[in-house]
Amino acid sequence: MSSLRELATVHYGKSPDGFRAEESNIPIIGTGGRYGFSTKPLFDGPLVVVARKGTLGNPTFSGGGSWVVDTAYAVIPYEGVDAKWLYYSLSNFNLETLNEATGVPSISRDYLYRVEFTTPSLPEQREIARILTTVDNLIEKTEALITKYQAIKQGMMYNLFTRGVDENGYLRPTYEETPYLYKQSVLGWIPKAWELCRLHTCCALKGGFAFRSADFVNEGVRLVRIGNLFNRELDFSRDPVFLPHAFIAQYPEFVVRAGDILISLTGTFGKQDYGFAVRVPDYTDVCLLNQRVAKFSITGSLLPDFLIRVLQSQSYLERLYSLPGGTKQANLTNQQVLSVLVPVPDVAEQCRIGETFKSIDSRIIREKRVLDKVTYLKSGLVQDLLTGKVRVMVDEPEGQ
Repeated sequence: MSSLRELATVHYGKSPDGFRAEESNIPIIGTGGRYGFSTKPLFDGPLVVVARKGTLGNPTFSGGGSWVVDTAYAVIPYEGVDAKWLYYSLSNFNLETLNEATGVPSISRDYLYRVEFTTPSLPEQREIARILTTVDNLIEKTEALITKYQAIKQGMMYNLFTRGVDENGYLRPTYEETPYLYKQSVLGWIPKAWELCRLHTCCALKGGFAFRSADFVNEGVRLVRIGNLFNRELDFSRDPVFLPHAFIAQYPEFVVRAGDILISLTGTFGKQDYGFAVRVPDYTDVCLLNQRVAKFSITGSLLPDFLIRVLQSQSYLERLYSLPGGTKQANLTNQQVLSVLVPVPDVAEQCRIGETFKSIDSRIIREKRVLDKVTYLKSGLVQDLLTGKVRVMVDEPEGQ
């Protein structure tokens, strides 16, 4: 074991005022990572940036010259210590435990110097850093693919809800190319065969129940709350809450099952995080619905796969957000949600549009599964390699 004092020197950063640049190869690094450019480096060579005050986690690695701001430390390794290995070691340490302030979180340099790490030889440090960097690169590449596919999906949403899919499974030509295929509507040009309808003509909406916190239990049936509708997905990792299983029979009208479509009715006005809709995944167990979340039931010719795409489209959200709302809190009513005007093709075209979405969704799901696996792999590698539980094999002679 070695303390950080034996491995590196810790320097205070400085304000970058007077040294900012529109663009350069010298990053300005603060407690949240890189956020600008400098005309000159404050420090040369590889180093690790650790927050001095504010958000204390998530160190940043810099492989070359950089400017470290005055709310952070520059941790510069001694000769014989690999900077990237030191970065991973500091990242694996819970720096928040070093907080000594009662107000704004902060770390003293003396406390930081006392942190100890299992310290392998330099060749092993380099190999550990190489392995973890390879995994990080794969994570970054996978995240970039997910972002790319999600952007493609958003573009598809606009085209599919303005042009649709013809009988041959192809995106219908634009209005400019084939104006005879379209008709004018209050929502703009739409395919001739499409109709406009307000959701209340083909859907009903049922709000959740105000379950009491006194009824919450450690294990039982999950309660779907506003916070679980996140990023257009149902996410139970966010503050999970449970109710007794007996409540399923006691409150049958508030039961949520796989395939149900839910929408949030409350959010922060301005952030526009209300009106988010999700479809409950097929693998989800029976749940119960909390207040301010509502469940759709289809009474007309809309298909569930098509409805959820409509509800998640930017055009629907824009029309929903244009409804009157409070200045601080947006509270939608069932009637408001169902009053939005939407374009509806026939059932056959709804199916074709749904199939088109499934192709891109499958790619996103596949990449997310890869990301989950690689992230899990990294967590195990970090613990094994940085604690010395698993030693790496190196061919490089000691001292090189």
